[in-house]
Amino acid sequence: MMNKWPLLLTVLTMQLTTSLAFAQTVVASGQAPTVESNLHFDTPDAIFKVAIDFEVLAPWVQPLFKKVDQYLGQLGTPRYCIIQLTMYPDRDMVVVIASQPPLEEKDKAAILTMTENPTISRSKYAEATISYHTKVAGASDAPSMPKRIDFMAQKFQKADTAARVEILRSWAKTEVLPVLGTIASNVDAQFVGVREMGKVFSEAALKADGGRIDPVVLADGNSVYWRSIMEMGGGEPMTAVGRIFLDVVNGDLDRARSGGNRLWRFTKRDNATHFYLYKLMLQLQLFYNDLDKSVQQGIARYDSGDYEAARKTFEAILVEYPNSSYIHHELALTLSSLGKEAELAKVQERVFRCDPMYSQRINSNTGLQLYRTFRRMELDELFKDRKKLKEDLMRYVGIALDLEQPAIASTMLWHSLPFLGKDVFTENIELFLYGLEKLGVTDIKNNFKNDHQAAFSAIEARRKKELEESPMYQSMEVKE
Repeated sequence: MMNKWPLLLTVLTMQLTTSLAFAQTVVASGQAPTVESNLHFDTPDAIFKVAIDFEVLAPWVQPLFKKVDQYLGQLGTPRYCIIQLTMYPDRDMVVVIASQPPLEEKDKAAILTMTENPTISRSKYAEATISYHTKVAGASDAPSMPKRIDFMAQKFQKADTAARVEILRSWAKTEVLPVLGTIASNVDAQFVGVREMGKVFSEAALKADGGRIDPVVLADGNSVYWRSIMEMGGGEPMTAVGRIFLDVVNGDLDRARSGGNRLWRFTKRDNATHFYLYKLMLQLQLFYNDLDKSVQQGIARYDSGDYEAARKTFEAILVEYPNSSYIHHELALTLSSLGKEAELAKVQERVFRCDPMYSQRINSNTGLQLYRTFRRMELDELFKDRKKLKEDLMRYVGIALDLEQPAIASTMLWHSLPFLGKDVFTENIELFLYGLEKLGVTDIKNNFKNDHQAAFSAIEARRKKELEESPMYQSMEVKE
């Protein structure tokens, strides 16, 4: 898929290379040491293009780096120097200078003064980082760079549970969705679905200020969303990852984590999709590790037989984070032990609203519920053996359909197609379209030639047979 943007970064690099060659010539004519320089873009290209105005950046960095090369060359000492510039949307630019051997403070101050420019001090939506590497007189030992400060992660680490949820919601609203929306909106005009979903993501970020947004309307039940997924191809889940961040905006972190775990294996490194999903999953790991410590206090009280104290503990945690399937499940177990069956039923349903693919259920009153309970338990068996990847992918799709989650099933299936082989392509496309049909998205199938109704009927018949022949279903007097 071609991006409509010109190759700004390539042009910038070429222009810088030209100016640097000029700088080397000037230095050489004065019998000074040779200077070799190159520019590194430390932010994924697509994010950098959104965050930085090239028209402002290029006229600034070309003369800046030329001055830096001349200054370092005139010092006459073999050295490897790195100047890292990080621009933020909500704070002034941070400049980090590292050198081997170290620069004197007066030289470091002189270079810092060169970088001062109020017109380039802020980025748009996201932080953006470039690093300029200069080698004087053939120096090869690179200096160690201090780790770049991630201010959001720093703030997140210090926050309590409720504040962490708000930090992630804000990040999704003010950065991730606007950036992904801008990237998608500017792809080649032939990719109509991707461009339209770009607008959806951008507008969702604005609408989110008024409360919850509806991912089913914006994505799952939206024909444009599925067209966008298909246009991106099975190997690039940017549209589906954007869908995950709709859940983040709503504070539905269990759904977001579940979606991230599904899509992680399909992302390509060093692009915006991977960058944002990786950062989200890192923050969620910290979030859930700390949340689990609080849950363990309730579990300890439950195990000691103090069910009422356990109940109060779980309910207190849910005040801070009400969208936890795990805590609702533990609360449901506690209510069961307290004999509060009416409350138990309500809490049990909240488990699956928080994460429809949660792998456990406490009680089953019908054959269908028991069948689905055992299907949920199968989820814990998947993706433990790489040799069974194809089998596990298809089992996951089948379980999602049995749990009435066709959007999850079709998303997983579409991105699995490259792994599953051409020999089952038609069969799997029909299963993908079957999921869309369940969602009320009925027009996508018109892009494929086949007797879809016959295929859908065959899938229905197979699923019905598997249900009715299962021992779990047959063991219950009340079937549905």
